Order: sequence, then structure tokens, then C-alpha cells
Amino acid sequence: MATLFACKDKLQEERNKQASVGDINIRSSIDVILEQKRLNEQLYELEVAINNRWPKPYGERSTWGEIVDHYQAQKKARREEEKRRKQEEKRRQIQMEENLKAALIVAITIAVGGGLLIFLFTSIANAVKVIS
Repeated sequence: MATLFACKDKLQEERNKQASVGDINIRSSIDVILEQKRLNEQLYELEVAINNRWPKPYGERSTWGEIVDHYQAQKKARREEEKRRKQEEKRRQIQMEENLKAALIVAITIAVGGGLLIFLFTSIANAVKVIS
């Protein structure tokens, strides 16, 4: 059943891609539409079989409806997890850039301070030689 839902999602993605393409191939459009109809037919047959096997009282959500709701909830959770993961990755990237900037500022400060100390010591050494 997961394969049927995956096929349905894949066909929908393919349809969306074709909708945005300028040069549309009629053969690929025919294939996508016919495959979509076959898939819908299979899903309907599966829905009827499941609802007949596990019927629900009138007014309650059908077993197939529960399956579809569960699938949609999983799909939404997966999208949210992916979004959260991308945000976390972006946050880590920004944090790393800030750490590198801070390290670079510290390194430059140390280099400049060290250079000034060397200049100071050489100046003092030269001044001591001149006095001696």
C-alpha cells in the first residue's frame, strides 16, 4: 500500500514538473494521465476491499479514511522534520561562520599585539645600544 501512495506522490510530482516545462511532449502527458487513472482505479479497489473487510458504523470515519489520514500525518511529520533539520543545519552554519570570524579577530589581534611587542623590544634594544 505504501508503494501505491509513493506512486501517487511521484505521479503528482511528475505532473507538476510537466506543468512548468515550456516544451510539453504529448506522449509523456498521455502516459502520466493514464498512469494516474490506473493508480486511482487501484486505490479505489483497495479502498473498497479494506472498507468491506473492516467496516465502520455509519457516521464514523472509514477504515480507508483512517489509513489516508495516517499517511497524510506521516507525510506532514516528515516534511516538518526535514524543515527542522534544514533550519538546524543553517543555524549550525551561521554559528560556525561566527566562530570563524571570532577566531580570525583573535588571531589578528594576537598578531598585531605580537608585532607591537617585537617593535617595542627592538626599539628598547636599539635605544640601549645608543645610550651605551
